[in-house]
Amino acid sequence: EIADLPQFQLHLLRMLDASSLVGGQALDLALHGQDRENQRGRVTDLKTVPLFQLAVEAGLLETGDRHRQRLLGFGRELGIAYQMMDDYLDGEIDDRSAVERQFSQARALLAPFGESAANLHSFLDHLNVKAD
Repeated sequence: EIADLPQFQLHLLRMLDASSLVGGQALDLALHGQDRENQRGRVTDLKTVPLFQLAVEAGLLETGDRHRQRLLGFGRELGIAYQMMDDYLDGEIDDRSAVERQFSQARALLAPFGESAANLHSFLDHLNVKAD
């Protein structure tokens, strides 16, 4: 049995409540125009980033905490990059260089893992070339 499983389950339930994923989606749907642009980061932090960080936490259940903070940071940066790419593809943002910088930030957090992070680098490549 995984010792951190109850904590993970509690974290999952908290992410699904109105103050996180559901609230972020509701906010995203309610905002328009400049208000939407002004709140883009907040919406991403509420509705997209938690999904990626939760995926990282699920992986960490079996591996321990040695690289926990770095990997949670990767989950955050990847979540932001994913949402930026989605917004770019939807025509909501037009600064491709900002999207590239965000993917670079996510990629930089993988550097210490060398070849063992090859699948994650491939995933980043797949997400980033989608718009080309």
